[in-house]
Amino acid sequence: AVTTEPATYRQLALVWGVIPVLVDHVPGYDAMLAVVRDLILKRKYAKSGDCIVMTAGVPWDVSGSTNLIKVEVV
Repeated sequence: AVTTEPATYRQLALVWGVIPVLVDHVPGYDAMLAVVRDLILKRKYAKSGDCIVMTAGVPWDVSGSTNLIKVEVV
């Protein structure tokens, strides 16, 4: 799980099977997806061609607005 919020990072650390990662602020979903793909490949959490599940909120940067779930290919 990738987040820009330290509090969310700490909460995710308590969830079984989740590896939380704290990243710098990104301007939107597409930028976050690029960061996530790079990070996943670098840390070998998945390989190219694997599927990942992304959740986000639209509008972007609004706390508690998670309303998007999407399967992406790394």
